[in-house]
Amino acid sequence: MINTILLSKDNCYVGENGELPKREPFDKELLNAWCNNQIVSEKGNLGLPPSIRKNVKVQSINDEEITVAITIPEIAEYSDVLLVSRSKENLINGKLFRLDNFKCLTIQGQLEIWIKN
Repeated sequence: MINTILLSKDNCYVGENGELPKREPFDKELLNAWCNNQIVSEKGNLGLPPSIRKNVKVQSINDEEITVAITIPEIAEYSDVLLVSRSKENLINGKLFRLDNFKCLTIQGQLEIWIKN
């Protein structure tokens, strides 16, 4: 599965007060396009902005597996390829997203492509 995540310069996905890394202007549009018409988990749906929620289908008992991961545990488990949108800021004492199981293929500006080892 291919997924995307917004990370700070120091690999945090959320700060100590629950704040997200500062988004670059393209990031929300990227997330919206990524999620459009995809199946997300119930927890994942709750984590999406309302503007994106209306464009996804929530997994039900009869559905196949999710088609895009939204929560951090889902992203860590299901991502074979990970597109990282990198913020220019650090989130001191934030929650780290561990990239130990991934290998960086390329960095192009603030976009990075990682593959699972």
